[in-house]
Amino acid sequence: MISAIANKRLHERTDLDKRTWIAYSNYWNDRFVFLGGASMPVPYANELHWPNGLTPFDGWSREIQADPFRHYAWMRENAPLLKAASADGDVWFVSRYADVVKALKSAKAFSSVLADPEKMPFMLFLDPPLHDRLRHVVAAWFTPTQVARYEGLVEGLAEQAMEGVAGSESFDFVERFAAQVSIGTITRFLGTEVNDYAKLRHWTDQFASYNGRISGRSPGSSNDERDALEFVNFMNARLRDAGQGDGLIDHISNLWREGALSEVHATHFCVNLFNAGHDTTTGLLSNSITHLAENALIYERLREQSDDIPKFIEEMARYKGTLQRVARLTTREVELGGETIPGGTKIRLLLGSANRDSEKFANGDVFDIDRDTDGHVGFGFGVHACLGAWLARLETRVSLSVLLKRTTQISLVGQSARQPYTGGTMANYGARSLQTRIRG
Repeated sequence: MISAIANKRLHERTDLDKRTWIAYSNYWNDRFVFLGGASMPVPYANELHWPNGLTPFDGWSREIQADPFRHYAWMRENAPLLKAASADGDVWFVSRYADVVKALKSAKAFSSVLADPEKMPFMLFLDPPLHDRLRHVVAAWFTPTQVARYEGLVEGLAEQAMEGVAGSESFDFVERFAAQVSIGTITRFLGTEVNDYAKLRHWTDQFASYNGRISGRSPGSSNDERDALEFVNFMNARLRDAGQGDGLIDHISNLWREGALSEVHATHFCVNLFNAGHDTTTGLLSNSITHLAENALIYERLREQSDDIPKFIEEMARYKGTLQRVARLTTREVELGGETIPGGTKIRLLLGSANRDSEKFANGDVFDIDRDTDGHVGFGFGVHACLGAWLARLETRVSLSVLLKRTTQISLVGQSARQPYTGGTMANYGARSLQTRIRG
């Protein structure tokens, strides 16, 4: 008496471990009998029979965040929708491409307003029409044509970073290269000079921790609210001083002075742009270098064929992109994946899993630089698609070009070279530190 969905998957996936399927089938038989033949509810993660080596999926687990892809694969096949209990209600996790994209297209049914807008007045946590009005304010700055003006700046930052690590036996790639390029670019893009890179990186980490604690059930970190407020005050001071130059922060400052934006929205807009501009590129660069260090053939191909770097970046954004999940809240009863989800339900759309769904991308768990990546959600999708996606692509392309020209080998140092980013919210994937060795 296996369910139609489970039975279909059983016959589709004959290569799976039979013992896993027997356990899974027995579980659903028990549920079916218990419910007297009624349709089965979406399971909780800890109710399922997970295969050996996988703990029940926990969207706040730092260990799973460090390497979530085996969990994603099992969920797509066996539990495309599952739940986790929390003190303030269940959270649903969505892992298949079609379901994730359907939700991302339905901004009215799947709201981005997750907490009190007074505490989180960020564009990412706003719905249309306010979201659209704020996005329109800066959209012209992020077109491919406008972004291309910063290619020389990015190249100079990458060259400077390479000079800084020249002769080093090994170095932390994230700290001494990726963050230098990403923070240097976004500060100049905004139009505000900042020299204390370490302080800014600390603030962005703490801000992510604070947001995760407010909008979800992330444990947060020590002093995250204090540090987040310091960052907001820092940006507010820059906003008040701006207005006479030609940077983006000057543009936003003038809109505030003209009354088109409130001071709160203008300040948090700058904070949001800085955070997103730094985190996305830093993560994508660290994931890219890890892959190149572990795949010599791809590394050599890109050294010889630099025109393939854009293809590599798109496949990396699909395969191991920085952005792994987005949060939503249903505004009404909705249907997703054949299930009815009540209004007021907290949803986590697993972009990193959707990007590996073989129903959309053949052999989705395999990196293939030559695949058609059209439709990947590595930079989001829909009204909240990453505003700075073209800037992130430019920074990554130029940085990789510099690295490939100036090296003949890239390797990671030791078994524990990569310390993963573990913010506790599953939002980002990448490295917090990456001990790297290069040969010129």
